[in-house]
Amino acid sequence: MDDLEYGPITGAEFNGTNEVAIFLGRIREEFEAIDTLELAHLLETNGALLIDARETDEYVRGHVAGALNIPAGAIEFGASELDREKTAVVYGNDGWSMEAYAAADKLRTLFFSDVRVLSGGFAAWKRNGRVVEPGLKVACVSMGPH
Repeated sequence: MDDLEYGPITGAEFNGTNEVAIFLGRIREEFEAIDTLELAHLLETNGALLIDARETDEYVRGHVAGALNIPAGAIEFGASELDREKTAVVYGNDGWSMEAYAAADKLRTLFFSDVRVLSGGFAAWKRNGRVVEPGLKVACVSMGPH
């Protein structure tokens, strides 16, 4: 149906979309998924490192309470001062958010010992009635003006 409304999909558009799906399918298997209940328990018991990999404007509108905002494109800069031995949990907007997996992959490259991704992302956290806070209340790393 979308083809009729917006015109036919070009080969380049199809290949780009297909490449993202292939990348996400493969990389999703490389990181342990953690659900909202497990994350809440982990945050209460051992102070996991929680990273919101979305852009700052999204983070400011609402984020998991206590999450650090380090956009996926700034992980190399923002993660330099973080404890690599703590469990790092990364999330994006939803379960198919490329930013969460890109950030998780970069953290692994930076020698973080235990990197996980929040299943369903921020959308799942909100849907399950978990604590969400707005604003810029914790450290934020930005690549520049948005």
